[in-house]
Amino acid sequence: MANKFSKASLGLGSGLLNEKSKELATNEFKITYISINDIIENEKNDGFSMEEIEDLKISILEVGLEQNLVVKELGNGKYKLLSGHRRFRALQELVNAGNDKFKNIPCVIKNLAKIDLPLDEEFKELYAIATTNAEVRKNTPADLKKLMEMLSKVYDKLKENGYKNLGKRRDYLADKLG
Repeated sequence: MANKFSKASLGLGSGLLNEKSKELATNEFKITYISINDIIENEKNDGFSMEEIEDLKISILEVGLEQNLVVKELGNGKYKLLSGHRRFRALQELVNAGNDKFKNIPCVIKNLAKIDLPLDEEFKELYAIATTNAEVRKNTPADLKKLMEMLSKVYDKLKENGYKNLGKRRDYLADKLG
């Protein structure tokens, strides 16, 4: 009896992408090593908790960096941090203490234009930061307040731009903040 997941069925749809689409699909999560000196902290991350940096530094020293940073390209070889503010701070402190092996950081370069919402670049950046922080970290009450403020601004801009799938503000915020 033939396995329903035979080799033939695994190739279904493989011919549907043209070469450019295949390239974009494979590069979406491409890791690029960027010098710590070429990454600029994001002022939109100011106010988030920077607790347990010492523990994070010890973890990075013992097992390495387990998660990449996410940045956006600014041009001239510079990048702005979108996700990984605490990791970036820990890496800076490690490098300043003489751990040069952390000078080049694995990053994903995020293309904000791919966020399919009627927002300008500034609000897409705010949205990317807020949703990433809401999803991947343990937030303090102050962090949750900041996230609610950020996402409220995004909600207002989406509403102003005529976005139809919003619903009530509290439901939007509850969904985004879990």
